[in-house]
Amino acid sequence: MGNSGDGGTALNATIEATRIAVDEQGNLYLSCSSGAAIRKITASTGIIDRIAGTGNVFSPGINGVEATKSGVSPDAIAVTKSGLVYFSEPLNNVIRILTPSAVKLDEHPTDQLTVSLAPNPSNGNLTIQSPPTEEVKELCIYDQLGNLVLKTPLSAHQLHLDISQLPDGAYLYTISGRYKEYTGKLILVKEN
Repeated sequence: MGNSGDGGTALNATIEATRIAVDEQGNLYLSCSSGAAIRKITASTGIIDRIAGTGNVFSPGINGVEATKSGVSPDAIAVTKSGLVYFSEPLNNVIRILTPSAVKLDEHPTDQLTVSLAPNPSNGNLTIQSPPTEEVKELCIYDQLGNLVLKTPLSAHQLHLDISQLPDGAYLYTISGRYKEYTGKLILVKEN
């Protein structure tokens, strides 16, 4: 049977999945051990893509964004509310994690973004703005390894946050809205 059709519609793809996980948006994550890959079917488009794995089962692999370029031998799979994908690799005796940027969460161009986080780069003081039509619910910030370092509920349409307790560096963020989850990169550089 095999696995083929990445980049096209899932209806036309060949899929040989051993395990399946579903996120809150209805996207399907497929653990394809025979194809040495993790695949994602995006609910809104029906497009299937390989998000991890090279087809080489015996590569040791690594976590985060780099797992997309590494060999995998997946079995069990789970996806968190914040978009982190965990999968086990019994042949390598590990559990791996794919960060939100690895699973290609929707990043919106500036002209389409209805929720904004500024300034970016930040000195530790952030402002999150959203129009009255978008109800923001939660901000999550992840380090480069995919570890959740800050999670805070949001309620106002303009919210000021102090994140100066975090060390300088590059982060990934997700802002959960009423209808969408907004993702992006955040650079934190505090002035001394």
